[in-house]
Amino acid sequence: MGFMKNCKFCSNSFAPTRSFNIYCSIKCRQQANDKTKEKNCTFCGKDFIGRKGQVLCSPDCYYKRKCDLNFKTAALRRKYPLIEGLDRQQIYKKFNPEKGIFMLDKDNSKRTVVIQYLGGRCSLCYYDSDIRALQLDHINGDGKEDRKKHGNRVCRYYVNNLKESKINLQVLCANCHAIKTYIAEEYTRKKK
Repeated sequence: MGFMKNCKFCSNSFAPTRSFNIYCSIKCRQQANDKTKEKNCTFCGKDFIGRKGQVLCSPDCYYKRKCDLNFKTAALRRKYPLIEGLDRQQIYKKFNPEKGIFMLDKDNSKRTVVIQYLGGRCSLCYYDSDIRALQLDHINGDGKEDRKKHGNRVCRYYVNNLKESKINLQVLCANCHAIKTYIAEEYTRKKK
């Protein structure tokens, strides 16, 4: 067989790989040095051998616990409850309806200014009975590029640049706008 030694910690006999080995395994060496002890993971409940003060068995448990703590602190800081199927903006509008109305009124007033500047009536059929039926249309059908450049609320940009609105926009009633979109096949451009 070979040279045998007794483990200094558990007293089991073992064949050392080197002449200075005094423990049969790493587990015995760690327990003998009292740096590590057998513990129970506080997150997943698994038994593991860890250092003094260590409470989690692996980095995976550490990150999972950190995520859980982040979610819990975010829930405590949250002003409004989390509603499934609604994003943060929709939840805010649900709990603050008066602020949403104010912004809508603000946008409608800007839209009205731009429509009045462009003549206040449909440029094809001359409809002008109700301003709610009038819509702003991009003459060249480049509304998607315009929204990318200026944001989703085009009226906010054009109310400050009325001369540019004369070049890029026209006023159409809802019927004429739908017909123009169909004839010019602007609806197919959105799908691409």
